Amino acid sequence: MTIRLHVERLALEGLTLTGAERARLEHAVVGELTRLLEADGPERAHGAFVEGGAIAGLRGAEVVMAPGGSTAALGVQVAQSVYGAMMPVTGHSGAEARAPAAHSAAPSP
Repeated sequence: MTIRLHVERLALEGLTLTGAERARLEHAVVGELTRLLEADGPERAHGAFVEGGAIAGLRGAEVVMAPGGSTAALGVQVAQSVYGAMMPVTGHSGAEARAPAAHSAAPSP
């Protein structure tokens, strides 16, 4: 099965990154989203994703970068937040197994 996911824009408010940091963040987001989709299978995702549809936007859970935290760790948190927004309310197993302590369930503004 081929899974294609296109993220047109990822808004991270209050965060200033260098080009290298953005690249590390993007690499971590892609890697973690891939891991989560492979672990849980796309059939658990929101119906529009499974049917090849498009969603205008998702609001993930708030992500907090720990002081001194790496952009790679932040990327993992961002991916888990996005993935959580893609899943039905019943939850999923992949992200729960690796959810970091700094990850907050409060919606971002």
